[in-house]
Amino acid sequence: MQKTDLAALCDNGALEHLDVDIWGKALLKDPTPKNLALTGEALFLRGQWLDALRLALEVVNANRNNVPLVMVAAGMIAKHTPRHDIVAALMRNVLRYDPDNLQARLALADAS
Repeated sequence: MQKTDLAALCDNGALEHLDVDIWGKALLKDPTPKNLALTGEALFLRGQWLDALRLALEVVNANRNNVPLVMVAAGMIAKHTPRHDIVAALMRNVLRYDPDNLQARLALADAS
């Protein structure tokens, strides 16, 4: 599902009853980058940026060595919030596991 599809769902009210606890539990059971991106983007588009941020950080905390997952979380946080400090911390974490990750180095430089 593309971002525009999520925006359309939000505009049509299809995501009006998005239960953050249910989606969060499902995401923690199956923490894939795609699932995090879909859930996080849906929350951000609904204006629930604190819930999206909390959920992304909870998922990352439980999966610190999952570089693709951390990269998606950092990308969402950079896109939707002014929390460059969080993005920088996430990128430093990625570089601990993958020191040659150019995308993480660029994101860290941009966040600093």
